[in-house]
Amino acid sequence: MHFRRSTAVIAAFFLAVVGYLPSVATAQAAARTATLVGSLQSELGCDRDWNPECTATDLTQVGTSSTYEKTFTVPAGSWELKVAINHSWDEGYGAAGGGNIPLVLEGPAQLTVAYDDETHKVGLTPVIAGGVSAADKKGPSTPCAPD
Repeated sequence: MHFRRSTAVIAAFFLAVVGYLPSVATAQAAARTATLVGSLQSELGCDRDWNPECTATDLTQVGTSSTYEKTFTVPAGSWELKVAINHSWDEGYGAAGGGNIPLVLEGPAQLTVAYDDETHKVGLTPVIAGGVSAADKKGPSTPCAPD
């Protein structure tokens, strides 16, 4: 009788652990990283450009949402960028069709880069200190891409 009770306790424990493992594996599989990659990474603290493994340009998940974002100070210049997932090139998102997103800055700027892991869209928002000037309200001198 004692043997059967011990066996039942061990079996119940085993089932509880086995039942728990898939949820742990699912939670670990759900943990993703989104990294800004591009020709500007060396200016943002990475050892080289186009490096999906550089954590200096990792975006931070906003709460439990599907959005990741981070604000960067980007120097003047012509850049190309996209977002790589899980520190590799296995999955990456940029302009429509997966191309690089062009960025041209006439002066240094603070930009918030946002990525939505459900829509796979990447957004760039300037951080404007001290308000918006008349030139800012006028908009870009060349049309922006739809994405």
